[in-house]
This record gives sequence, C-alpha cells and structure tokens, in this order.
Amino acid sequence: MKKILVQTGGRRDSTSLYRCMGPLSHLAKTYREKIQIDLPAENEAIAWERLADVDMIYLHRPTQPSGLMCMKMARLLNIPVWADYDDWLFDVPEWNPAASRFKDQALRHVIATVLAGADLVTVSTEALRERILPVNSNTHCVPNAYRSDIFQYREEKSKISRKDIYFWRGSQCHDGDLLSVAPAFRSLSRPVHFWGAPSQELLKQMQPQAFVLMPGMDPLRYFMEIYRVAPKVFLVPLEGCFFNRCKSNIAWQEAIHAGALCVAPDMPEWHHPGIVNYDPNNSESFLEAAERAMALSHAEHSDLVSEAYEYMLSRFDIAGASSQRLALVNDVLGSSEKRNRVDMFDDAIGEKALERLLA
Repeated sequence: MKKILVQTGGRRDSTSLYRCMGPLSHLAKTYREKIQIDLPAENEAIAWERLADVDMIYLHRPTQPSGLMCMKMARLLNIPVWADYDDWLFDVPEWNPAASRFKDQALRHVIATVLAGADLVTVSTEALRERILPVNSNTHCVPNAYRSDIFQYREEKSKISRKDIYFWRGSQCHDGDLLSVAPAFRSLSRPVHFWGAPSQELLKQMQPQAFVLMPGMDPLRYFMEIYRVAPKVFLVPLEGCFFNRCKSNIAWQEAIHAGALCVAPDMPEWHHPGIVNYDPNNSESFLEAAERAMALSHAEHSDLVSEAYEYMLSRFDIAGASSQRLALVNDVLGSSEKRNRVDMFDDAIGEKALERLLA
C-alpha cells in the first residue's frame, strides 16, 4: 500500500474534479490494495512529521511558496513529489484578471523551481508537455478524464429532446475570449445560455432577449444541469494566443456529455469528433460554424454526438486515465533512477529553469 498526500488550494473546484481529487479518489477506489489518498484538512499546516508517513506527495497546480516548502521537506525525507499543471502560467493574456499576479517574479520562480525539481510532472495537454520537457524530462501528458463511473445517468443515446439554444460556460477569465468574436454573438440566431460569469461588456452589446444568465454551481451539479438543459450547441470561443493553445478540451467533454455539439477554435487540442472548428479571432468564421451546427437536423445532430460520445469513452474515460496514473506512480516509486537529483535548495535552479521555460 502506497500513501499519497495531496496538497491543493482548490479541493472542491472543477479543476480538482478533473485533475486532483476526482481522478485521485478514483485511483484509490480502483486500486484499494495499492493506493491510499491522504487529503489534509483545509488550512492544516503540513510539517515534516506528517510528510514522513507518506510515500509520495501530489501538488495540485502549485504556485505558492508553501508548495515549494513542502517539496523541499519531501526532498529531505527522500519522498518523491508529483506536480500537476493544466495552464501555461508564464504567458497569461493581459485581459485575464490573473495576468498581473502571474507576472510576479517570486511566483514565477516558485513555479519554475517546482517544475525543475519534481520527480514527476503531469500536464493536461501535449503543448504544455513540450514546453516543460526542457526543464524536466519526466513530464507526461495525462488528459482530463471523463467520469463515466459517476455520470451513470448519461444514456448512450440521450432521450432528452434538444433545445435550439447555445450554451457557454466560464468566468471573467474568459472575457477576452468572448470579446474576440463579439460581433458573432450579436448575430446568433438563437439565444445563448451563459453559465457562470460572462463578459459584462459583451452582454451590453447584446439584446436582452438574446441571452439567459445561469448561476454557477458545484461541478457535479453542473454536469447534471447541462445534461438536463439539453442545449444543441456549446460555444467555446478562445482567443488565438499560446496560453489558449495549451488549454485542454474539457469543454468539449462537457458538451458531448450534455448531448451537444461543440464549436471551438481550429487548434490541435480541439480536433475531435463532435467539434465544429472555426478560425481563431474570426467572428465570421465563428458565426458560420455556430449556425451550421445549429442548423443540423435532429437525426444528423444525434448521430454526430453519439459518435463523439463513443470516441470520448474510448480515449478519455477515467478507467484508462487511472491506469496511466498508476503506471507513472509505480515508475517513480519503483526505481531510484527515476528520482530527480536537482538541488532544491539552490536558488539558481529556479532562475535557470525560468530562463529555459521562457526561451
């Protein structure tokens, strides 16, 4: 039995469902005799005596000095560290509210040091893996997995009638994405159901009858709700920048789960069945793709979604993702050669790693 201690600043949010407590809890349940997950209480201070009792530490999106300190203690205790990231945090767009935060050199130094010193790094996309490989050769792409085990209400061929509506979900961190195709949103033939916190600037440009606002909610309830709302088309506008090229296609998985088609940019991460691509930053292309998806007959739409659902289960289901994670964990725990020998107490390590990451 191997015990993995989890350090996360967002145990209940959607990223935890996709990449932290969601997959780790499945890993522990599936391999009960091999893996145990230890999730400390919120705000619990983690010191050496707690770490000494575990076999591995999982850092979920570590950006704070506390994560780096935990990593240094682990190195002194000869305990391997597994770090997971799902965003390229060194090039956050200026319009993103978090941009100024991730320009902080101390924070960048923390992230670079963690990436260079971790025994195992997992990321959500190949674009991220390629950027991190120069500072850590044990970096692997483990895509967000679809939790078919907990979404058992999702029928293979949904009997819920499709509604001729568009659906968008997100927060203010996507304001620039929405505004990159604002003229298209003003011209859509069907109303848009906005879930979360859409751009207020965009809403001011749209007619009141052209949209419906939906409140945010727990991620598990959200999956149930989008299935019940039954939109015909998910809209996933993304500005054509490198930060977005590193983003994962979880919105596509949500769309197929909901029984909808997905309109998304023509980027490598978005080339899957059930997606209608558009040219990034091109409102005319976005509008054409959205209206083309909306115009499909019920039979055409149903066939495309069914094909995409089967594809998603075959490529992105949680069972395969858990097997992949277990293999990576065993690889690190089973061989001293897989351990990272970087000197975690040398400040120059972070500076050198940052230079290579930004090159």
